[in-house]
Amino acid sequence: MRSHFYPSQARRAAWLFTFLLLAQPLLVAAGSSPSQTGGDKSSKWNDVSLQSSQRPQPIIEGKPDGAILPVWERLQQAAWGDLKVFWQRRAGTPEAIYGLMADVSVQLGDPEAAARDFLTKEAALFKIRSTADLQLLKLSESIGGYHVFFQQTYHGLPVHDALMGVPGMMGVHIDRAGRIHALVSSYQPDVSLSTLRPNISSEDIYERMLAELGARGTPVVLLGEPRRALVVSMTHDGAHLAWQITVPARAPLGAWQAFWDAQTGERISPLQDRNYYVNGTGRVFDPNAVVATANNGLTDQNDSAGAVPSNAYSTVTLLDLDGSGFLNGPFVNTGPTSGRVNRSSHNFTDLDRSEAGFEEVETYWSIDDAQRYIQSFSIFNAAHYSIGCNVNGIADDNSFYSGFGNGRGQITLGRGGVDDAEDAEIIWHEYGHAMLDNQVINMNQNFDGMGEGWGDYWAATNAVRHPSTNHAMYDPAVGEWDATSYNPGNPPFLRRVDTTAHYPEDRSGDPHVTGMIWSGACWDIQNSITRLTADHIFLEGNFLMPFSPTLPQAAQAMLQADQNINGGANNVAMTAVYNARGLINPQAPSITVTSPNGGEWWQIGTTQTIIWNSTGISGNVRIRLSRNGGISFSAIFSSVPNTGSKQWTVTGPATTQARIQVVNLSDNSIRDTSDANFTISNNPPPPSNSVTVTSPNGGENWQIGSSQIISWTTTGSIANVKIELSRTGVAGPYE
Repeated sequence: MRSHFYPSQARRAAWLFTFLLLAQPLLVAAGSSPSQTGGDKSSKWNDVSLQSSQRPQPIIEGKPDGAILPVWERLQQAAWGDLKVFWQRRAGTPEAIYGLMADVSVQLGDPEAAARDFLTKEAALFKIRSTADLQLLKLSESIGGYHVFFQQTYHGLPVHDALMGVPGMMGVHIDRAGRIHALVSSYQPDVSLSTLRPNISSEDIYERMLAELGARGTPVVLLGEPRRALVVSMTHDGAHLAWQITVPARAPLGAWQAFWDAQTGERISPLQDRNYYVNGTGRVFDPNAVVATANNGLTDQNDSAGAVPSNAYSTVTLLDLDGSGFLNGPFVNTGPTSGRVNRSSHNFTDLDRSEAGFEEVETYWSIDDAQRYIQSFSIFNAAHYSIGCNVNGIADDNSFYSGFGNGRGQITLGRGGVDDAEDAEIIWHEYGHAMLDNQVINMNQNFDGMGEGWGDYWAATNAVRHPSTNHAMYDPAVGEWDATSYNPGNPPFLRRVDTTAHYPEDRSGDPHVTGMIWSGACWDIQNSITRLTADHIFLEGNFLMPFSPTLPQAAQAMLQADQNINGGANNVAMTAVYNARGLINPQAPSITVTSPNGGEWWQIGTTQTIIWNSTGISGNVRIRLSRNGGISFSAIFSSVPNTGSKQWTVTGPATTQARIQVVNLSDNSIRDTSDANFTISNNPPPPSNSVTVTSPNGGENWQIGSSQIISWTTTGSIANVKIELSRTGVAGPYE
């Protein structure tokens, strides 16, 4: 969650960074799997500039498997305009496609069937063995349309992609007009499992789970029948079987769920609790003590009540408590916290920061308020559940979100320095991770820093809509109160969202550093098109993210979301920001023919592939052929999708002066032609090194004593030739 300094202060901070290196070891942020996101298991203050000492893994763009290119070309031809595609790096199948690719309006009443039928039709493109292996995981509805997520299974068991850290999944997105406008996939075409037989029965695992629940001090009283399911987990050492156990209980109250290894009996996930409502009251820092008082000099003083003046507190309504006296509600609960505060009156206003219960109140109010803001956009499928929060979970000055693998999870907040749960902006950052995990289940948020950038932006945009004596000073800064312990300043901050971070040179091995590129782009867009418009687009666009998104892919998802809900009204402004941040190629539109590009030999009747690259091109292209070295051209394809390749069955007449030209239909000035001539012939290509006499070639009448030109062509790498004459035909002899 925390890792570095505002880049414009890098020079000013260089001396401080040197001092820190001498005073204590520089801690490195621990790697995070999808099951734990957002936590810096390290010092908050381990970087002073965008140029982190941790070098990022390069983003290796995937390339299409050549075997599926004809299928991809067919989908392009059926689409309305160009499709933007990102390819999986390992499988060579689409990882994400954006654009209007299919009309399923006749099935709009059944989005799942529409999505499944589309995947059946395009099974070859994704190398799907059988769509029967795809089980519906989630069907969401938003202002923009429907979002259908399928879980890949193997012999009925869910499959997870260990290489990318996400399950094998597919997400199909359908707009209100019944058009598929986005598709994301981490489907794995080559998964296998050696055994489906567990060594430990579900009954044994169930008894172990009951024992754990009973160890909490409350005898277990069942509320319904337990549920048991055998699932598959792909880890670094292969596939594992696991029992998924769900226990509905009256005591301890909740629908308790956990995953257990079916071979060893080890529990491999936390227990998940669901609870549900009266309003209460409490006091909070809105959003934190520094912003509330405009006092950048506040310090923690070991949780002292006297360290913060009374005007830092605001009295708020705690909505929809469950009546138990604990801080349990429809969108947040502090169940994982030890020594929980309980008020049967639901009045928590007696608590101040010196008491642990204050952090529970701050956490409940912060998350409940953020979720209701999400719902103000008619979005009811972004962390729309009661998330458990351990408000004093670790002694470190650090916090993190842990996912359970099913779109739900838990937030753990640290108590080192200023307690993280006293700063709503830290809580909002972690909640941003929970939202992403719920919108695109098991997304690898740290793959290119998108998750950390989103968490910072989500904290900042929530702060904008809350009271502040100086919005210009505080809004771009994240975690002002929390940061007083490690980055005092005017104001203090964990990170900022108004940096100039640029892609790709400011990418880092630390996702928090890379994330500043994304938070900065989101902040710029908010300032360009207004907060409400921007936040609606971002919340909708998060549904469209690939399972391991790069920042350019994330930008494309947001542009598609704006197209979907606003008709693209903000695409120009957003594209300008993404261009400035390096997330969309800002080069001038261009086309480059790469094959044939001179010297090729194409036999009439054979099928050859014309290949070109393009940048910034929209709409279709025309492909033309010249048989006279580029003097004149005629169309061989009047309009084809700009996919970068097109197969052509070569036609005559033969020529040694052929050239191909590709022209953008919407702007004829954007074109490119083969750099040199290639040959179209009735004959197959000659050997790699060959000589062909072109004159004299039979029938000529050369007078003795006259001067004539002998001409020939060669292929290969022939440096010199020998010229001989036969006067008795081809058999010779030659002189």
